[in-house]
Amino acid sequence: MGVVMTYDDFIKSLKTDKPGPIYLFYGKEKFLFSEVLRALKERLFQGHLSGWNHQEVDAGNLDAVSLYSYINAIPMSGGKYLLTIKNADKYFGSGRGRPASKDEEEVLLGYISDPNEKFCVVFMADEADGRRRLYKRLKDIGGVVKLSSIKGMRLEKWIKDRLEASGRFLTGDALEYLVTNTGGNLSMIENEIQKLLLFTDEDAISTEILEKIIGKSSTAGIFPLVDAVGQKNPAEAMGLIEGMLSEGEAPVYILFMLARQLRLMLRAKSLLGEGFSEKRVMASLQIHPYVFRKILRQSKNFTEDALQKGLQRLLEVDISLKTSMISPKLLLEMVVLALCLDVKKPAAVEGRQV
Repeated sequence: MGVVMTYDDFIKSLKTDKPGPIYLFYGKEKFLFSEVLRALKERLFQGHLSGWNHQEVDAGNLDAVSLYSYINAIPMSGGKYLLTIKNADKYFGSGRGRPASKDEEEVLLGYISDPNEKFCVVFMADEADGRRRLYKRLKDIGGVVKLSSIKGMRLEKWIKDRLEASGRFLTGDALEYLVTNTGGNLSMIENEIQKLLLFTDEDAISTEILEKIIGKSSTAGIFPLVDAVGQKNPAEAMGLIEGMLSEGEAPVYILFMLARQLRLMLRAKSLLGEGFSEKRVMASLQIHPYVFRKILRQSKNFTEDALQKGLQRLLEVDISLKTSMISPKLLLEMVVLALCLDVKKPAAVEGRQV
């Protein structure tokens, strides 16, 4: 029986083994899809990639005949050929879109048994059902790679390795600052690292350097906003909102981030109240330890009832944004004031036209 590889497993395998003939990459972490494909291309083509030896097709446009044609084609370049099939959920029983036909399944099962030596076929999907025949066959030959979010110590190592590859390293609490300001989002972290490499020659990256180059994002700004709400400080909350809006953040996005934060706090309080350890709660929430510590601290300012009411208010504002002519900025300010003062929801949130 084969095993399901992680991102780290797959990258490590490319350094010691030649690539397999067929893979399934699946998961929700989209940034890692581009990373594993980039690493696979480097290993397959050794820097000689061209338009002749790589093709990408959409599974939604394939039937049994066209699928057979693609995976049994003769490479024009004469060397290795990489075929990536995106949106391939239908082959692996995730329930998304039109399911694969019986003929399509038979074509793929036959190919797995006798793959094209010149080919490397990669299926890319959001989800996969481990009970399906195709999944089991690919797992048996070591061809399944699950691209889950990188969190906690793995995320810290990923960031450090990324910087060390360019001769840089983080000092003090710079790592915490970077994670907090990006919400642990890999794409955002990669963008900020590229900015650092471009705009500073310093090898040691401090928090001060990060502040100058990447600034503060709304992901970081949401923490002091939630603090102000929890401390019933409307003046502070309004000032923070003005600052975020002046930096170009949309009212809708601030509302989204505020709702997300309240939801995380409510979930954390609920699980801790049920007797779960902090470690298990953090794993359930799938957030970085730095972010989790902030959520634990902030959640002490709220009761579960207050968080539930707050989420209800934010839901009503979201509906109002879609149905009302009222300014999104005004709706944001009114609901944050209501959260601070713990008053009845503003009349505007009811959807009244003005």
